[in-house]
Amino acid sequence: MYVVTKNTTNDKKAELVLYVEGHNGVVTTLPDLGNAIDVTEFSGVITLADNLYRIIGVFGDNNHGIKDQQLVKVIKNTSYGKLAWNTTKSNDWASASLNNATKTHTAKIGLMYASDYGYATTPDYWTTNLYDYNTAAYSKDWLFLGSDEWLLSPHSSDFHDAWFVISSGNVTKGYGVIATCAVRSPFYPR
Repeated sequence: MYVVTKNTTNDKKAELVLYVEGHNGVVTTLPDLGNAIDVTEFSGVITLADNLYRIIGVFGDNNHGIKDQQLVKVIKNTSYGKLAWNTTKSNDWASASLNNATKTHTAKIGLMYASDYGYATTPDYWTTNLYDYNTAAYSKDWLFLGSDEWLLSPHSSDFHDAWFVISSGNVTKGYGVIATCAVRSPFYPR
């Protein structure tokens, strides 16, 4: 998904109307988030409580569990720091130390999905294998931090590994879950 237009005034507290185009070309208006959002020069960035967040996209209740609601999913523009995915050599998210650390927020939240990262670029790269991302692809990806960053997905054939965005921009597995990488938790502001 990507933002194709916005409707604001010079007053940064103005009404925010964003449109997100999906794969099938359908344009969706993001839900009204009221005065909680300050609009910056838009590159998928909003300000909530004086922190910059990147918009991942708009998702229905099959993603967040709130029936019949389309919600905006955001992620902090910077990392909370470098943490291990787990302090033991197991990639079971239910018992992962990082999963328990994210529960300190007001709601249980996790990490970014590989698909969140993949669709945060221009549509001409949506069919590119994330392992094969090149400079042109990740330089247009508004979620790219420039450092190794954990993703939510454990590696299915190696219970010591989880997937991550590597500092060169592609998605891979290879770090054991006890290694430290940048961490950001997405959530749905309401």
